[in-house]
Amino acid sequence: MARVFTTSFEFNHRQYDAIVTVLTQGEQVNFTIKILGDNFHDFFPNGEIAYTGTTGFEQVDAFDNTVAQSLLRKVGEAVRHHLVLLP
Repeated sequence: MARVFTTSFEFNHRQYDAIVTVLTQGEQVNFTIKILGDNFHDFFPNGEIAYTGTTGFEQVDAFDNTVAQSLLRKVGEAVRHHLVLLP
């Protein structure tokens, strides 16, 4: 089953929006997140982040940059918060 929604998150005192696609296959949950705007293309190619599991953003290891890690935490927290609020 797939679900698509938008969410927003705050980073460096600014609000950003993202489109989230959640694909569930059996017990596995995959997330693809497209951050809207060009602000983060230096950290994430095409502004996209993909991971598996609700806390999978914590395991994305391709980033030695602390700014990218902080951004990833903010996005992941926004997605998890949004999922808790969904019926």
